[in-house]
Amino acid sequence: MDKKIESSESFFALDPAIFRTMQERIEMVSHPECPKENLIIVAEHDTDEPVVEACAFSENADQDVYDIVMRRLDITMDDIQTARDSWRIKSNPKFKDSFCVLPWVHAATNANGSIRACCQMIYNDDTMPYGEIKKSNGAPLNFNDDISKNRNAANWKYLRSEMLAGNRPDVCKLCWDEEHNGIESKRKQHNAIFNSDISDIVKKTKPDGTIKNSDFPIKYWDLRFGNKCNIKCRSCGPTDSDQWYSDHIDLGLGDTFKIKDGTVAVIEQENKKLIVKDVFDWVENSKLWDQIKNNIDTIERFYFTGGEPTVNLKHRELLEYMIDQGVADKIILEYNTNMAGIPDDVFKKWSQFKEVHIGMSIDGIYEHFEHIRFPGKWKTVERNLNKMDKDPRLANTTTSFTMTLSIMNVIHVLDLIWWLKEQKYARINTNVVVHNLYWPKFYNIQNLPNEVKVIVENLYKTFIDDMYKRWSKDIEWCRHTEKTLESIIVHMNEKEPDEAEFQNFFKRQDALDKIRKEDWRTSLKGIADILTYYTDLKKRAKNVKLENTGKRK
Repeated sequence: MDKKIESSESFFALDPAIFRTMQERIEMVSHPECPKENLIIVAEHDTDEPVVEACAFSENADQDVYDIVMRRLDITMDDIQTARDSWRIKSNPKFKDSFCVLPWVHAATNANGSIRACCQMIYNDDTMPYGEIKKSNGAPLNFNDDISKNRNAANWKYLRSEMLAGNRPDVCKLCWDEEHNGIESKRKQHNAIFNSDISDIVKKTKPDGTIKNSDFPIKYWDLRFGNKCNIKCRSCGPTDSDQWYSDHIDLGLGDTFKIKDGTVAVIEQENKKLIVKDVFDWVENSKLWDQIKNNIDTIERFYFTGGEPTVNLKHRELLEYMIDQGVADKIILEYNTNMAGIPDDVFKKWSQFKEVHIGMSIDGIYEHFEHIRFPGKWKTVERNLNKMDKDPRLANTTTSFTMTLSIMNVIHVLDLIWWLKEQKYARINTNVVVHNLYWPKFYNIQNLPNEVKVIVENLYKTFIDDMYKRWSKDIEWCRHTEKTLESIIVHMNEKEPDEAEFQNFFKRQDALDKIRKEDWRTSLKGIADILTYYTDLKKRAKNVKLENTGKRK
């Protein structure tokens, strides 16, 4: 028996109080020592298809288990054998820790229509900056290119060959960091979702990463139809929100800004309105738009973000097209939305799709939300939350809070977690999904002074104790929340703070306050009080030192 099982008697326990992610449930049932009675129970009752399928992978699985899996998933014994072969490949430790299915089935657009391999690729990596895909002539692959003819671009081949060799590409560092911190990464999530493709990937991919587009058409698109947005979040900028143009200029950053692929955007004034021409309107006339529509039968999932996708007319046009083509009930939609103004027409369209997964970008409650996601109004968000929770048209949706964790809400995340649990929503997930902010650096919690990090960690520990007392009957939720908060602490303490970036936090906050006529020290009072106490303490220490040396300030 392996160390994991030796260290935990509950590894195979089917106790509802034990929280397991989908990946953890797959690991439990596929283990060679998983009891047959567990396999039968999970195969019959688990709601996630990858977990049901994995029940057939254990050495203790027999025809009784296979029959349940075949009936529930409507598959054949040959399908089970193929899936078992795939699982044996990916369960190899070297392969398991490096492989990601996305370079075979996925592509993403930047706001300007250039193509990148994955939205998790946030680093300016030497080999593959920000995950960009380049053509043979070195130019970025974009909306005017035939994507199907560029599936073997050097960057994509590099990713595939590295992963099949058991290596971890540096550009994928965000996923490696999240897994290290105890967060279920996008890599692990989508390896489970596209589990059935892995056997073909291994069999049909050449050692150098070459594939045939006909073997692996893009099934999963991450689309950003420009930068049109209805708010201008503090941690955002003009690349992802057209509402940011005036603030960008007023901050003294000039009338130009650079996009990750090197494109320089120019802010111009036209009819008293600030605009950027010929950069973010790519979707209005592009080969990519036509390619997506012409290949809609091979696409299984879309991820929409922005800007704010729900206010984008081309996004709604695509939904309408899928409905008219009769494929909507076969397609899964995923969203990152700020919930600050979703048109009712979008709710109507969602009801016709197979599944809709909503990640609500809510970074705080009440004044915390309104400050961070200016000029969004909390009342509007609450109204949309109630609709998401009760509207009968949205029975096919799963909804969760996805918070971007920064210095601004590192304390107030505790308020949001407590508030969300108290609401007793029926449809909205009470587990808050946390994404640590890396850029801009001055909002990254790793740059908090070490003394402040100690205060934050102690507040989290107190919250966890109080949480277990308040919701002791919901032990699964408590354990999940504790794990989330512990992952934040690990991330926060992973690097020493950069004092210059910490000072830049104050400069940016004060500068935006002046432009937006706000006061962050009032809106974010909790963290503001802690930072004020720390800075005052440093000043007093400095003055004492000066006094002791006989100098005067």
